Amino acid sequence: MIHNEAHMLNKLLITGIVFCIGLVSIPATGAPFENERLIIRDVTGNIPPESFKRLVSKADSTLTKVLQFWSTEPRIKQLGKIVVEFDHSDPNANYSFFFFRQEKGQKVRVVGSLGREDPHHLAHKLTSAVFPIRTN
Repeated sequence: MIHNEAHMLNKLLITGIVFCIGLVSIPATGAPFENERLIIRDVTGNIPPESFKRLVSKADSTLTKVLQFWSTEPRIKQLGKIVVEFDHSDPNANYSFFFFRQEKGQKVRVVGSLGREDPHHLAHKLTSAVFPIRTN
C-alpha cells in the first residue's frame, strides 16, 4: 500500500515537472482569448469550446476579485498582460503555479493550471502574478 502511494506521488511529481518544463520552453499553441488584462490559452488545444469559455470567465472574474480585494491594478504598463495557461490533459492532476517566461523578447507573467480546476489555486497564483516578488 505504501509503495503504491509513493509510486503515485512520484508519477504526479514527474508529470508536474515535465509540464512545467514544457510551459517554460514552449508557449501555448491553442487558440487564445485576450482582453485588456489577460491572455488565456488552452495549452493542449483540446479543451471543448464551452469549457474554455467557462475557464476564461472564471480567470477574468477571479482576477477582478483579486484586484478588488487588494485595491490595486494589474500593472499592465510595468509588467504586461498576465498569461493564464490551462492544461487538462491529466484530470487526476491538480497543480497551479506562477513564473516568468520570455515571449517575443519580453518577460511575461504566466499562471499555469494543470488538471482539474481549483479556484483557490487560481486566485493564489493570480495574486502572485499581480504582486511578483522578482520582476527582473
